[in-house]
This record gives sequence, structure tokens and C-alpha cells, in this order.
Amino acid sequence: MSNQPNEKDQTSYNPFQKEERTGLEIQYYLYLFLRRWYWLALGLAAGLTLAWIQLRYATTIYQVSGTVLIAEQEQSSISQEQIIEELGFTRESDIYNELEVLRSSSLVKNVVDSLGIHVTYFLEGNVKTSEQYDPKQINLTYYDPAEKAYGNVLRIFIQDQKTFSLLRGDTDTLRFQFGTPFNLGEVTYQIDLNDPASVGNTLQIHINNPMGVARRYAGALQLAKIGRSDVVSMTLLDATPLKAQEIISTLVKVYNQSIIEQKNSSGKKTLTFIDERLKFITEELDQVEEQVEGFREQNELPIAIPERAAAYLDQIKDADEQLMELDLRDEIIQRIEDFVRQDTNQYKALPIASEVLEGTLASLVKQYNDQIFQREQMLEAATAANPTVATFDEQLGYLRNTIRQSVGIMRAELADRRKQVQERLRPLERQISSIPSNERRLLQIMRQQQIKEQLFLYLFKKREETALSIAAQVPDARILDAPINRGPVSPSQNRVYLFAIMAGLLIPGAIIFLRDFFDNKVYSRQDIQKATKAPFLGMIAASKKEEKFVVKRGSRSGIAEMFRLLRTNLNYLAPQKEGGKVMMVTSSISGEGKTFISINLGLTLALAGKKTILLGFDLRKPKMSQYISGSPSGLGISTYLVGEAEVDDLIQPIEGYENIHFIGSGAIPPNPSELILSDKTAELLDELRQRYDYILIDTAPLGLVTDAFLMGEHADQSIIAVRHAVTNKGFLQLVEETYQAKRLPNLGIILNGVKANGRYGGYGGYGAYGGYGGYGGYSYGYGYGYYEDDQKKPWWKLRKR
Repeated sequence: MSNQPNEKDQTSYNPFQKEERTGLEIQYYLYLFLRRWYWLALGLAAGLTLAWIQLRYATTIYQVSGTVLIAEQEQSSISQEQIIEELGFTRESDIYNELEVLRSSSLVKNVVDSLGIHVTYFLEGNVKTSEQYDPKQINLTYYDPAEKAYGNVLRIFIQDQKTFSLLRGDTDTLRFQFGTPFNLGEVTYQIDLNDPASVGNTLQIHINNPMGVARRYAGALQLAKIGRSDVVSMTLLDATPLKAQEIISTLVKVYNQSIIEQKNSSGKKTLTFIDERLKFITEELDQVEEQVEGFREQNELPIAIPERAAAYLDQIKDADEQLMELDLRDEIIQRIEDFVRQDTNQYKALPIASEVLEGTLASLVKQYNDQIFQREQMLEAATAANPTVATFDEQLGYLRNTIRQSVGIMRAELADRRKQVQERLRPLERQISSIPSNERRLLQIMRQQQIKEQLFLYLFKKREETALSIAAQVPDARILDAPINRGPVSPSQNRVYLFAIMAGLLIPGAIIFLRDFFDNKVYSRQDIQKATKAPFLGMIAASKKEEKFVVKRGSRSGIAEMFRLLRTNLNYLAPQKEGGKVMMVTSSISGEGKTFISINLGLTLALAGKKTILLGFDLRKPKMSQYISGSPSGLGISTYLVGEAEVDDLIQPIEGYENIHFIGSGAIPPNPSELILSDKTAELLDELRQRYDYILIDTAPLGLVTDAFLMGEHADQSIIAVRHAVTNKGFLQLVEETYQAKRLPNLGIILNGVKANGRYGGYGGYGAYGGYGGYGGYSYGYGYGYYEDDQKKPWWKLRKR
């Protein structure tokens, strides 16, 4: 044959060698997604629309933050760090303890109670329900009992400025008056109208448990120490920024108030003790003054006492004052000693303030009370098992022992000083005995009066000092930057739109990918070459006009050129033999275009000057005669195989074409496989080999019956038609097994029905010998547009015609 390539050409180029696909998978998926761009565009539009709706109706969360300075505690005379080191404990900075106190639920609950934010108000809109904080259209001024009301939601419709409807479900409504108590269940409520212009609005009142609200805000409060300073950043996220600002400001006030109250607890106890003593001393002083007045009147003594008695009284005054102060101190120390010896007072502050004491004991009492206060602060945010709390317990035990020792030493010192003062009084008391009896008696009474007066003045002075120390207590926390609204943080517009874009592209992209991944149909040359090593002969495009004969003399269409390329590639598949070459065309199932390929391939060979005959050997479901002539054949191959006709009776021409004939299938026999196995099949083909250059056999599908394998014994070449988007990839496994076992001679595969703009880019441009331009089945060659018959005429030429 003239088209047979020489040996050198076959050695230098193998048209059936598989292409390497390194680096081209990305290109494959790129074209896969670009061909489904409208799905990506639809997903993107849907994602952006949903994002807009979410941003339009979502509840906006704002960030409110400020800074607070936590003042350092005064250093005590005994270093706490030294005590901790001696006990073998480590301790973090006090500022972290204060942070835990600030976010404790008990402290935040005081804020909730102070602001009343456990009762929330919501205004219902057409789509969105938003919270009202200030100003409120209505106000729940009374509800009792409170515990029964927690968790209830009151839905209010404002009828007019005096009445409202309580909505319960869709149909049940109750009408009440503003400002008038009403009963609902076990709870009594009262609602006041704040804004007369809110008539016609529907509102919701949510009554929550204050402790639950406190826990929620305590968990939401963000506290952070700034650098190495004692400045704390306080941040709170909330839908109403004004509420968040007031929560932070009120929290600092409540924190300072609790600190001051705890610091002043011992001072207040001291004031109570002094007030009790002052009351008692005042009563005694009144009684003494009455005795002095009564004694003078009874004995008719002058108002002024003799000079000698007055001199003695002045000398005794200083000593009595010292004894009185020593007695008071001894009483105070006795109270401290009794307090520290009782185990029940182990974690209670000493009832005496350090201001009424002196020396080391005053410092120890102050430090002990400070430790009790700090321990109570820690217990608001931690349990008794916390290591830091255990450190405080060890320190308190150490201080209690130290206080006991100091109390013992001080009481001994007071006893010695008392003894010395009494020694100084004895000579004066002996000298007073020489004074006349009435004057001496009056002097003794006046001495008692003087002692009571001095004690009263001393106690009054200490009371003022203690009260002044209580009033002079300053807060530990000071707001540096007032809490302000830093703007919305959620939902983040950029983040929502970014997520919408990603989801809008990823979801349809994933659907496209999964659909492609689980799609078991054959679409491209690469799908075929993945599954089998059988030679790939080329591909045939789907006919746009659904013509049966696409190969015509002078035709320059793309599909005609594909059949010409197929004709060329077939010469490389099998060498030419003596006589005509028998080529068999089969497929996996019916409808894959094997008859179409057989007819147009035969026409291509006939136009090349080769005598060609088409045989309809699909005896089970014949189509060739109907395809060519438009009517089923009467006589055909089945007629010949049963011995009822001769070859010349069966051969029919194809109208309009030269060098090509066909023989139809004939009537459908009951035993097609047995007829094909008969000797008549070989006789028919031997006779036709003598008359024709090419014999094309259209046989039954390979994947259904054995007819194709039976015909393979008589064929020189086997062509398997695989249809784009129809043939199952599982069939290619059968093709591979057939190719490896050589059950069909010189097997090759054709991909049929490829659409120009279909999946995998259509068929695009062609390389030599059946390869495509570029990556197999991807349309970036010259494609249809290269062929004159496929070019679309401009619209102005169509209009002119």
C-alpha cells in the first residue's frame, strides 16, 4: 500500500506511545473548572448574597476597652517575700491576684445588681430583634418574688400611652395598665412607660438570674497586665456598647468599694469598742461629778479647795493619767491575746485597728489584717486548695505566733511600767493623809473625776484618729483611660465576605471535582491511556448536523479530517497482507457509534481509491442497512450463512459514492454465534479479500456477547469504539485484558462523539498521527476553526444572503 510507512519511520516515531502527563494535571483541572465557570459564578453570587443578608440582620458586637491603674500595697515592716522564701513557697505578683478578684462572679454580681442589667429589653422589628439599653421605651419597675420571675420573658405590645397587651402565644392576650401592678402566675409585676412615642411597638422583657448574668459577663471580661507596670487593660464585647462602658466603670467602683470596706473592717470594730468604752466612762464621769457636788453641799465646803490639796492633786494627775493609759492598753492587748488564741478566729481580721497600738505590735496587727484581706480576695477567685491560698495560710500562722509572743512581751512591759508609776504615787498618798478629813475626802473624789476625764479625752482622741484613718482610705484602682467604644468587631465584614467568597467558590468547586472524581465515564484520551496500554488511534468529533455520512468528496470539515487521520493511523497498526485487509469495528455496548465509524471509515478509504466493502455482522441488532439505505435489508449475511444466497446477491452499492459497497445483516437469526462459527464465514471473507482492498466488519458489542471474539479469528485489525461520556471506564479493563491476552488481532481504540466545547476541552487541534495539539483532549490547538467547512460566516454575510 502506498500509505504504508517505511521501517525507518516506524522506528523513529511511535504514534501509539503514551504521553507523559507531568505538570499537566493542574492544567487539566484548570480547564475543568473554567468550563463550569457559571457554577462558580452562581456559587459566588449566592455566597455574597448570603453574606450581605447576614451582615444586614446579624447582631453587631462592639469592643469596649479602657485602662485601670491598680495601686501597689504598702510594704510592711516584715517582708512578705522573705516569709514566703522561708516557708519554701513561690508567689506571683499581687497584680495577678487583683485581676482574678476583678473578674470574680461575686464582684460582677454587685455590678449586675447595681445596674439592673439582668433585666434586658428587646424591640421586635420586621426581621431583626434588637436590644434596648438606654433610653428604654418601657421599664420593669417591680417584680416579686424575684426568684419566681427569673427565666420569664414578657412580650409587650404598647396599645396606647396608658395600656399595653401582654402577648402569650399567637392568640392569648391580656390587657394591663402602665404603672399598675398586675399578677401573672405567682409573680407580681409593674411596668412603666418611658417613651409615649413608642405606641404600636412590640417589646420583650427578659428577666434573668443575676448570678447567671454575672458569670456570663465575668467570663466575657478580658483583663491583661500591660508590660511590667501595674496598669490593667479591661475589654468587654457586647451588643450594646453603652452597657459595656457602664459595666467596666461600675466594676472599678464596686472593686474600690469592696477594698475599702474590707480594709476598714477592723477600724470599724475598733470604733465600736471605743464607743462602748466612752459610753461607760461618760456614765462614770457623770456619777463622780454628782458625788463632788453632793459632797460640797453636804459639808458646806467652799468651791475652791486649799492650795496644798490642789498641789497634791496636780502631782497625782500625771501618774493617774499614765496608769489609765496603761490599763487601757492592757485591756486592748488582752482582747488581742484572747482573739488569737481561739481557733475559730483563725481566718478573721483582728478586731483592733493598728492606729490604737504602738510599736512592733501595731505593725504586726496591720500586716495580719492585710493578709486576711488578701486571702479573702483570693478566695473570691480560687478555692482553699489553691497553692497561693495555702501560702497565705502559712503566713497567717507565722504572724499569729509572732503576735502571741509580742503580746506576752508587751504585757510584761506594761506590768513593770505600772509598778513603777505606783511606786511614785505612794509618797504622795501618804502626804495626802495629813490633810483634814473633809478636804481629803473631796480630794479623793476629785481625783476619780480627773481620772475619768483624762480617760474620756484619751478615748475620744483615739476615736477621732481611728475615724480619720477610715475616712482617709483611698481606692486601690484608678481609671486612667475611661472605657470607650472601639468599634464593631463581630461580625467582621471583611471576614464574612472573604468566607462567603471562599465558600461560594469551594462548594461548587468541590461539587465539580467530586462529580468528576466519581464520574465513571470515558471523556478523553488520557482516561483511555490510564486504563489500557492498547494503542489509541484517534478521536472522532460529534457531528453537529447529526449527519450519517460526514465524509464526502471535497469535504474539508474537521470530522472528515479526523477520519482521514484515522485512516493514516490504521496503516501503522498492522502490516498489509496479501489480498484485502479485514478490519473489525466493535464497542462495549450498543449506541457507541461503531456503525457510524465503520461507514465513514469505509467512505474515507473509498475516496482514497481503495475498493472497500462494509459487512453488517451485528446479527443481533443490525443497523447498517437502515443507516445506509434507510430500510432494513431483506437479504444479507445471515441469508448467506444459512446457504440461501450467493455473495453477488448480497452486495449493494452506496448511492453517490464509488469504490464502496455494503452487505447488510439480513434477517435476525436465532443462533448468530453458531452462524459466525460456521465455515461459510471464512468462505465469505476469503472471497471478498480477492475483490476488495479493505473489508470493514461492523460486529456486535464486545462487552455483551462473544460474536466479536469469534470474528476476531478472521480479522487483521480490531477497532474498539469508545464513546465520549457514554462508555464506562470499567469496560476499558476488559479491553486491557483482551489486549494483553491478544484475543483480538492488532487492537486499537477510537474515542467517538467528542464535542467541540464539551468536557475536557473537546478535541481541539491535532498533532501528527492522531495525537492532539498540546495535552491530549484539551482544546487549545486550532480546533474546528482551522477547517473551512466548519468556519462560521459573519452575521453580515448571512444577512446579505
